[in-house]
Amino acid sequence: MKTSNTLTDSVNIKIDLGKPVLQVIEVSISFCPKEEYVEFSLPVWTPGSYTVRDYAQNIFDVKVMQSGKNIKFNRKSINSWNFHCLSKEKIYLLYKVEARELTVRNSYLDSEFASLCMPSVIMMVKGHRSSSHFINVITPDSWNLYCPLPRNKNTYSATNYDNLVDAPIHAGIFNEHKFYVKGFLHKIIIISSYPGSLPSHFLSDLSKVCESACDLVGEDPPSEDNYLFVLFILDKGYGGLEHDNSSVNHFNWKLLHSENGYRKLLQLLGHEYFHQWNVRRLRPKEYQYYNYNSPVISDSLWFSEGLTSYYDLVFPYLAKLSTLEDLLSDLSEELLFFFKTPGINIQSLSDSSREAWVKLYKSKPYSIDTQVSYYKLGLVTVLCIDILLRQSNSSMSEIFRTLWLKYGKTNLGFTRKQILFEISCINPAISDKLNCWLDTPNSLPLEDILSMVGLQITPHYHEDSNCGFDCYLDHNHNIIISRVYKHSPDHLSGLAIGDEIIALNGFRVSTLNDLNTIIGINSKFNILYSRRGKISQHTINVKSKMIKKCTLHLSSEGDMSKSKLRDKWLNLI
Repeated sequence: MKTSNTLTDSVNIKIDLGKPVLQVIEVSISFCPKEEYVEFSLPVWTPGSYTVRDYAQNIFDVKVMQSGKNIKFNRKSINSWNFHCLSKEKIYLLYKVEARELTVRNSYLDSEFASLCMPSVIMMVKGHRSSSHFINVITPDSWNLYCPLPRNKNTYSATNYDNLVDAPIHAGIFNEHKFYVKGFLHKIIIISSYPGSLPSHFLSDLSKVCESACDLVGEDPPSEDNYLFVLFILDKGYGGLEHDNSSVNHFNWKLLHSENGYRKLLQLLGHEYFHQWNVRRLRPKEYQYYNYNSPVISDSLWFSEGLTSYYDLVFPYLAKLSTLEDLLSDLSEELLFFFKTPGINIQSLSDSSREAWVKLYKSKPYSIDTQVSYYKLGLVTVLCIDILLRQSNSSMSEIFRTLWLKYGKTNLGFTRKQILFEISCINPAISDKLNCWLDTPNSLPLEDILSMVGLQITPHYHEDSNCGFDCYLDHNHNIIISRVYKHSPDHLSGLAIGDEIIALNGFRVSTLNDLNTIIGINSKFNILYSRRGKISQHTINVKSKMIKKCTLHLSSEGDMSKSKLRDKWLNLI
């Protein structure tokens, strides 16, 4: 992209966080107009999170001024405005942003800190996308500022708009820590409401996980000395969002006290760190030049997220922070969706990528019946490709490194055809199989491929019988059906999502525990329920037990060829 560094062509932005108690960000953008008609817009989505967010819903009190006068402007679309300027003098665009959603893909402000996802805050001026942007941030006196952009006092500089909106801003009083990856300085700020503390070896472990990512790629981090982790340790929430030189991560502190919880934290951070190669710099061709105004469809998200999800599981193992048993346990959790996702028979992996905008990111409890996650199915597909490539003395990491050199470092972007081509250079049969796996639902011969490296999957079942539906308590403490399993007795009897369960076998149920207790001690039950205020009842036979989990373990067969192939696979790099 062509950039401009002239001051007359630059865009100057002031972000005022000085009244955090209002949870409102005040923004001022000034620039010199290039055309008689000026258009400005706010993105409808943020790269890395593939659904329309409608950020403009949080914008209010918009004003345009020139030469000290208010200029009338028109709303062109839900996220864009335009106006006729009076002269070539500087334009001032003023507006406010409600900042009340604490997620990695939106903006939040309160009396303790600010977390700004820039596509939700900063408008783009048409004709100035390639201009230099200078950002001045006003904060309460005691707050510190963090942003992965060059800084002079409180002013950050971005080479263009894309560079700006890829750099989240955080402000507050945080714990800042420094560590090194391959000799390069990295920082992490921890924003915590955690009643405990992270292990003393956390920074050392994180460094090792990051170095494992570098080893897999075979290069130093492209961010060099400029990588920033932002870690929120909260009472709820989980997820991350990648950027060129940073990532914003939310982790539920209660998970730290669950089995393997600390390893899950390292995997989350490793996942977002690896994205600085895969997704941020090695992108599907459709995302080489972002269209911030509308969804951008790609069938390659399975590679972008599935491959990253596969490797985030193995980084702790490569870093010698976990065992083979841990790795197999983590893979077992991911494989469980094969047994518990009816949608695997409905939606293909490539369609899961294409339809992310309207399906995956808008999933409901019942969506599992008709769709799959390109994260999970992508992970398992990459696992299978990796095992098959080992038979040809290659690996998925070798394919990735080739794609990185050809289409990542060169900023060309990759296509599905190019992935298939690189695999076909190793073994055309694998490329042909992948073509089928991408387009045909439930076509992946998972158990056969796992058997090649002497691995078996064993399902384990719930002790209680399957009632055939899931429920939740609504705000009025009514028990509401959220999902009815396909082909279950309840599905066939006509129960529907949204029905309120009133009683079972003549006994009132007021909690989920009441419901489970009665179902657990009966093979048949009469259900009294309400639908749109009308009371009805059905008698239902309890179905067989449901799968609770599965375990991936080494086969008892002592096949030497399988053992050798497994050793190649476990090399991973």
